[in-house]
Amino acid sequence: MTSSQQTLLAELETRFPEKTWKWVIPALRQDVAVWHELLDESFRMEVVRSVGDNPGAWTPARLGMVALNRENPTRLTWPPARLSPTVQEKAAHCYRDFAQNPTGPVALAKAFLLALALLETYRETPSWKEILAACQPLTAWKSPLACLYNLTDARQELLNALPAPLGVRTLLATPSPPEKAQNYLFNFLEILPPEKQMAWLQALSLAKPALTSQVAHALAEVNISPTLHAPELSQRAELYRLAQKPQEAMRVLQQAAKVHRDIQTRLSAQLNTTTAQVQENPLTSPAWKEIIRAARTPHGFEKYAKEIIVLLATLIEKDFTTAAETLVENIAAPYPEDPALLTVLARLALIQGEQRKAKNLAQKALETLTKNSSTSPGLSKILFQLEMYPESITSARHTLGTLPSHEETLITLAKAQNTL
Repeated sequence: MTSSQQTLLAELETRFPEKTWKWVIPALRQDVAVWHELLDESFRMEVVRSVGDNPGAWTPARLGMVALNRENPTRLTWPPARLSPTVQEKAAHCYRDFAQNPTGPVALAKAFLLALALLETYRETPSWKEILAACQPLTAWKSPLACLYNLTDARQELLNALPAPLGVRTLLATPSPPEKAQNYLFNFLEILPPEKQMAWLQALSLAKPALTSQVAHALAEVNISPTLHAPELSQRAELYRLAQKPQEAMRVLQQAAKVHRDIQTRLSAQLNTTTAQVQENPLTSPAWKEIIRAARTPHGFEKYAKEIIVLLATLIEKDFTTAAETLVENIAAPYPEDPALLTVLARLALIQGEQRKAKNLAQKALETLTKNSSTSPGLSKILFQLEMYPESITSARHTLGTLPSHEETLITLAKAQNTL
């Protein structure tokens, strides 16, 4: 951590009440443009003069307007109403240029200007899905989207138009107390179709596991009906699992397995994982043979890869090493180039004391996630444990590019940098 970052953190902790630190500071760190601008002491002083000391008001858009006003002779006021012709022209010009060449880091003032342009476009074409289809790749628009979220009244429509990981990132960039964030997420996710709802929860769990658990439990408890079919029961069991309620998940999964056998393999994978979570050895579970059968063929593993990887990680976490080894032995060779799988396999090899094998798997996982632009949050810690410090730093920085407030990775990065 640089001295300017240490100074910024110390100032934020002095300025805001201690009870707000856990939700304000991670939100301000979420967006690169916001955090970079806050490192400037003169900018922070201007924010205090313009926005005040209310932590909930330090949103990307409010800070973006301060950044733009420092460059713009025609100062905007909050909330920005109809824009002057000068600002409209400047925003439109900025949008055209960036849409043609969406590369490089976006400074906060520019991000706010792009958000204003998108908002003006929405007044002409009131469909975020249609507008964002022209903003490709969407990952280049992270900071403008963070600002836009605070500007538009159609926030849920905007989030719904985004891929889940980017939607979560956009939402978390706005400081919000845990209770408020939980209620907002519940109301938003409740209206989504099951597949999209689960995608959001899984993306959210990488950054905010405690919040995910609370929201998932609330969702699992609504509209309980004894006549639910297997797919709905499977969805509810996954919600209970994310809510850290494995006993409830087991109960629902067992009910689902009786209701419909066509999804037996997927349910069996979830049941094995949940069994391990409640400290019961899954080798005695009737579902164990089903998941072993699925893992033995490339097609079966590919179809149920997510469930098998979650199961394997849970077995390792709960010290069911023999069961984990049995499952690995039955995965069809060669191993798929899946960074999540390779990371879990490296962790197992490390536990078994097979240092060379663990290093090879971890190195391959790092190469794969770099090549595929994917994320495996636990990899940097494993690389650190293997004393592969430069690789640990590379992996941590890759993860923080997607999950900038991931606590374990931030700690690992600091340890690796101090070791070097």
